[in-house]
Amino acid sequence: MNHDDATPPVAPVNSRRRWVIAFVALIALPLVLFGGLVVHLGLRMRSASALARGFCAEFTVGAPAADGAVARRARELGLHVYESPLDPGRSRVEARSGVLTATYLCAIEVQDARVTSSRYVRED
Repeated sequence: MNHDDATPPVAPVNSRRRWVIAFVALIALPLVLFGGLVVHLGLRMRSASALARGFCAEFTVGAPAADGAVARRARELGLHVYESPLDPGRSRVEARSGVLTATYLCAIEVQDARVTSSRYVRED
């Protein structure tokens, strides 16, 4: 018995097919990862925008706002808060939320325990 007769023939390797699969994997994987990153950042930006918008909607012009209640509520929501007194009895609270280069600002001015202005903007 010859050793060559006992072993089954080996199927030829389709190297072209293997290269095509490898090429597609090398191209598709980065594209899928980049697409996932874009979707993730888009969802985080939408969430940050909704948070700042919702905060501004809570304090409409003319609504009562106890001393420090506006800043306290912004901190409860997880916004970055900057308080600045303008005049006696008048102050401004700026609350920011953002991702990378997209920052959303809600600026609320309070005078004599009443909201006098509420402004939402996207800062770049």
